[in-house]
Amino acid sequence: MKKLLVAALLSASASLPAMSAVLSAGQLNGNDYLDFSADGLLALDINAVNNAVMNFRVSFSAAEIAAGSVSFNAVINNFIAAGIPGLRLDFGNLLVNAGTVQSAFNGGASGSYAVNGDGSEFTASHPAFVVEHFGLLVGDPFLAGLSDWQISTAGLVAGTAYDFSVQAVPEPGQLALMLGALGMLGLARRKQGRK
Repeated sequence: MKKLLVAALLSASASLPAMSAVLSAGQLNGNDYLDFSADGLLALDINAVNNAVMNFRVSFSAAEIAAGSVSFNAVINNFIAAGIPGLRLDFGNLLVNAGTVQSAFNGGASGSYAVNGDGSEFTASHPAFVVEHFGLLVGDPFLAGLSDWQISTAGLVAGTAYDFSVQAVPEPGQLALMLGALGMLGLARRKQGRK
């Protein structure tokens, strides 16, 4: 009886559709995200409330590994209240072909960010030092004809978790202003405590 039950379970699991990339959050440092991944696509919508590094883990299905690559795209909503002149993407041990990074508000050539890096670590910055106050599009999340990033799945193991991180880099001048303002608030609270 047990052998029949095991055989039935194995037969049923073999007929299930291929699973998509499985995304989970590591340390988000107060930021938030939504997962829109599908078979052959790793897609997320990030709500950045600070400029801390956001760490994620992803594992791929056997079908995605057999396909050789998975598309990657993201929307990074700027809730930092500071201009974002750049973005850091670190895919750890994964090899990636870079796609586009665009301003979410200012599309086209004037909103394009230059992407630099090797096969796993990338930085994106605006060549005219324009800062983004609305958000960034990584790849083509809205199917607007932009170029998705491609994560190579060749040689990966199905179900194994791989780490990657995303960080919105604030404008240095605005970061200094925010730190100065926080220092002044701390000083004011300290003086109030002495009264």
